[in-house]
Amino acid sequence: MLLQRILTGAVLIAVVLLVLFWGPPWVFFLAMAPFGLLALWEYLELVARTGSAPPRWPVYAAALGVWAVAAWFPRHLMPAVIGGVLVLFLSALGRRQAAEVLPASAASAFALLYIGVPFAFLLDLFAWHGYRIVLCLFLLVWAGDTAAYFVGRALGRHKLAPVLSPGKTVDLRLLHGGMSKRRDVTVQRGRYDAPDPTMREYGDVAYVRIPYFEDGTAAKFASVVAKAGASGKKKLIVDVRDNAGGSLDEAIAAADSLLSKGLITAWSGRRVEPQQWQADAETVYDGEVQVLVDGSSAGTAEIFAAAISGNKRGKATGLPTFGYAVSQKLVPLTSGGALYVTVGHFTTPDRKPITEQGFRPDNMVDMTPLAVKKEEEQERARDEYILQEALELFGQKQAKTAA
Repeated sequence: MLLQRILTGAVLIAVVLLVLFWGPPWVFFLAMAPFGLLALWEYLELVARTGSAPPRWPVYAAALGVWAVAAWFPRHLMPAVIGGVLVLFLSALGRRQAAEVLPASAASAFALLYIGVPFAFLLDLFAWHGYRIVLCLFLLVWAGDTAAYFVGRALGRHKLAPVLSPGKTVDLRLLHGGMSKRRDVTVQRGRYDAPDPTMREYGDVAYVRIPYFEDGTAAKFASVVAKAGASGKKKLIVDVRDNAGGSLDEAIAAADSLLSKGLITAWSGRRVEPQQWQADAETVYDGEVQVLVDGSSAGTAEIFAAAISGNKRGKATGLPTFGYAVSQKLVPLTSGGALYVTVGHFTTPDRKPITEQGFRPDNMVDMTPLAVKKEEEQERARDEYILQEALELFGQKQAKTAA
């Protein structure tokens, strides 16, 4: 990060000095306009997170107009700013909902005043006073930014405004069940795209992991399992550990691809219409099945495992699941907040609700042999230990042979 800042700063300093010392006002305008537009874009992205949607292109156009006036007609800067605000207000009147007009116009006008006007004054200073004052201003900004970086690295661990800050990382403190030592981790914010179901081979056993149930997971799972059956694999292990749930429809379809009959799950609750999902006769695999679960299996992963086990299609192996197969509704509060309320729960095929106790697997794996290991080693060894237990139940002890 520091090296990136140094390299970026060196390039920008060279460009700015070249423009300041040898560039006419129109070159300075062309050099500064992209940075101003980038600042406006970042501001509008932050505003969008609050639910408001100011008109973006009118904001960009108004800012460019104000900057052009500041560069070539600095005496008319104030009328240009007032005209820009009026244009943005008129563009916000086209909103479909009347309640959106005021927030959108306020956010767009503030963008012009907060970002557009300071950039306009920068152009105005260059037009009237030359490079000296502008260069001094740039040096002050660079000095302040550099000081803020080093002070933040040394002292700051929490954002001043977490809601508005872009937030690239989040600091968490984790405490695993059965362990006494807490672990600090830093999580990178970003879009999560779950990997597709994948297959590995352990001798005559096919191992398929489902990381998450999202759109298309069931079809991809059925395709992988069908290939396993076509290759002669008569034993199948489906791993839904570390699967936090996802789409109910995809989990039901994935379970249905292994079931030829029976109840997959049922849903009921207070003041809700009960529902149930039955398996059809079509399957993609006829061999033996095991499903691996533990405390990180939640939601629709629990429904999938319970459907296979409850219909005697296969066995569940591992540890009790998380216990979160419920349906929740967001209820707005008068204070402006909201509350998630559980309105229904999903059941196993014998209609037992999957509640806080979770789903208990058929083959409980005794983790006592791992107790002699250090806590860090326990966490790493647990996954392989459960898998090895499942392989032994299938009479398979060979090492992994293919990916």
